[in-house]
Amino acid sequence: MPVFLLRFSLTGCKDTETPKGNPTFNATVLEIGENTISVEPFENEEISTGEITVTTDVVSKIEVPELEEGTEVCIVYNGEILETYPARIKTVFAIYLLDENGEALYQRTVIKGRSAS
Repeated sequence: MPVFLLRFSLTGCKDTETPKGNPTFNATVLEIGENTISVEPFENEEISTGEITVTTDVVSKIEVPELEEGTEVCIVYNGEILETYPARIKTVFAIYLLDENGEALYQRTVIKGRSAS
C-alpha cells in the first residue's frame, strides 16, 4: 500500500486555532528528549512564557517532523496545560515545522489516492 506525504503551506499557526478549532502556539525547540520536546513559546503567544514540555506522541496520523534544537514549530494541542514546572502538555494532535515566514508547513498523508487525516 503506497503512502505519499504531501507538504503544503497554510497560514494557521499565526492564529490561535487551526481550522478544526484546536488551540495552537508557535515555539522554538530548546531540547529533544525520548518522547518529549522542551519548547519556548514565541513572545507574542498568549500561552504562558517560559519552557513547556510537550509530548511527541501525537494523536493524529501525521508523523512528527525531524526536529533539532532551534527548530521553530507550531504545536496543535487540546488546550490543557498541566501546571507543573516546567509546564507540560500531554495531549498533542500535531507538531508542524514553521517556514521562514512563520507559517506552518502542514503535512497530509495520502493512501492510495485518498487523503487520510
